[in-house]
Amino acid sequence: INNFDIVLVKHFFAPAEAGLYAAVALVGRVIYVLSWSVVSGMFPIAAGTRSQKRDHGVLATSLLLVLGIGSAITMGLWLAPAWIWTTLFGVRFGMAGDLPYLLTLYAATTSVYSLSIVFIAYEMSHKIANTAWVQLAFSGVLIGSIYRYHSSLEQVIRVQLAMMMVLLVVVAVPFVFNLLAGSEAMPGTLGSGELKTIRRVSEHEVMAEFLKTDFHKPEFSKYQQSLGGIVTTPNLGDVVENAVRRALLFVRHGALWRELPSGTQWFEVEIERADLERIRVFPRAQWRRLARGNFGLTEVAQRIASGECTGFADEAFLLKIQQLRTRLEQGWQAGAILLIGLDQRGSFTLLDGNHRMVAALLASPEALTRFRFFCALSPRMSECCWYETNVTTLARYGTNMVRYLVHDPKEELERLLQGFD
Repeated sequence: INNFDIVLVKHFFAPAEAGLYAAVALVGRVIYVLSWSVVSGMFPIAAGTRSQKRDHGVLATSLLLVLGIGSAITMGLWLAPAWIWTTLFGVRFGMAGDLPYLLTLYAATTSVYSLSIVFIAYEMSHKIANTAWVQLAFSGVLIGSIYRYHSSLEQVIRVQLAMMMVLLVVVAVPFVFNLLAGSEAMPGTLGSGELKTIRRVSEHEVMAEFLKTDFHKPEFSKYQQSLGGIVTTPNLGDVVENAVRRALLFVRHGALWRELPSGTQWFEVEIERADLERIRVFPRAQWRRLARGNFGLTEVAQRIASGECTGFADEAFLLKIQQLRTRLEQGWQAGAILLIGLDQRGSFTLLDGNHRMVAALLASPEALTRFRFFCALSPRMSECCWYETNVTTLARYGTNMVRYLVHDPKEELERLLQGFD
């Protein structure tokens, strides 16, 4: 839909005018390419967000970015003096007195089209509607319109602008209907009680419990013999031990832990069957394939139990869950599960323990009693990409990755171990 106009102009107009139009159309390609980078980043993010809670923040951010790109280029072309074009492209472009106007008009047309693409990608990712086919229909209409109205290059572009505005309205309609009808409450959120807290705990205690369940991983093999004692029997009153355990945890989970907002409070909590509807699995690659846009813990477990995931879920991934299920059925005490959330009444994301929790749901309700649950609460948790995945939180994550790019957690651990016996 964004390329055939050049072919039609070449058919209907003289070579000089067709060449001028091709140069004008390059501006539209620039806007489209820049906008597509936003769309390609938005699609997997939107697909990964849970379907029960669509705050449409990803869509709003993407629309603003695309609108900003298109507006900036369009305004720049409108304000640019004519001598720029003669300097860059030669005197012949100066003879085309309406060149700046055509550039501006085409830029505006492509900007409107790019906004339509954002809506199409978002609606497909959330399965609101499949409006991609609408582009095909509009392509046919647009070809017929240009065949009918092509008295000048300006008219050709105006026809496209009118069609792109209609396209924008058409593809936005499913979203608007979904928004109006979508006051749907997130299952288990409205009318649900507060998460039952047992006690307030320190971050050091949570890290110690996290390490107990994770210390068998190969990243810790170098330290399993020398530091096994402070992991299995931690002394939370020892400042040095706490610092060593923190550095040890950051060897594998530094990027994960740094995303938690400052001032986060940790609680040991009790999880009941009714609370499971409010829990989501962690939005990692393996779980993305399995969740298909719905990261609800119970939904994911049901999908595995029904065999829906066969064929697209990794066999080793499913085998791990089955092995954990068997161990839980045999009475295994499965350690700590970590959750994050905004408050006690909201939804929660599993920070650690996804496989074990799914295995527990597949095993029996009694399996939940074999866990200790710790929950991190913060009114700023929506800034964390593990809880709320959108362009803003991923930008924060990327910034932190760059900030700590040269930081080696192993060096920090070795420095602490020099004074530790």
